Amino acid sequence: MRTHPRYVLLIFAVCFLWVAMPLSADTIDQSFTASGLGPAGIGVGNCCILGQSYTAGITGTLTGINVNAGSGGGMIQVEIVALSLSGTPSSTVLGATTVQISGGLSQLITFSTPIQQVAGIMYAILLYGPVSWNGWGGQIDQYTGGMSWITFDNGANWNSAANLFPTPFFDFHFQTHVNPVPEPGTLALMATGLAGLMGVRRKIVT
Repeated sequence: MRTHPRYVLLIFAVCFLWVAMPLSADTIDQSFTASGLGPAGIGVGNCCILGQSYTAGITGTLTGINVNAGSGGGMIQVEIVALSLSGTPSSTVLGATTVQISGGLSQLITFSTPIQQVAGIMYAILLYGPVSWNGWGGQIDQYTGGMSWITFDNGANWNSAANLFPTPFFDFHFQTHVNPVPEPGTLALMATGLAGLMGVRRKIVT
């Protein structure tokens, strides 16, 4: 029995949509949770802001972050910012929220405004004091996609947080959650499948 080409497209469209469904699910993009020997973390008061830069690995919507930090029961400001030309956190805020952080990486911090990120571009997570943010440092750079930052003057001057320790490298614990954007080729295949589906529907109606 010969299968009509439009039915082949219909089967293709259904199979493609089934495969494409996971693309809408959030996935962990960047993550640094190393532990062991080295500094445990940094605690600061109202005077300071702590930051961790990272390089996005997936193009899409940043839906939330985890930070291994604690705000001591108070509400603190959390921001996602772009980096300046010098590589330090800038004043360009892409998303912000006020939240109480209980500590550990189990708490998902979300933002009311969708934050778009592009693979290969660097961003920074900022926590405004008073806050304590845990991390790990050592002789080897365990996270090469970014670095930890601290400012004592509300962002006028940023310094590497590793300078506070005898180890040359230090990064704060964090994770980023991203909803990926399908690649152009994938969207083209979806359009082809849907076109076939519409053609079959039109044939049935007529």
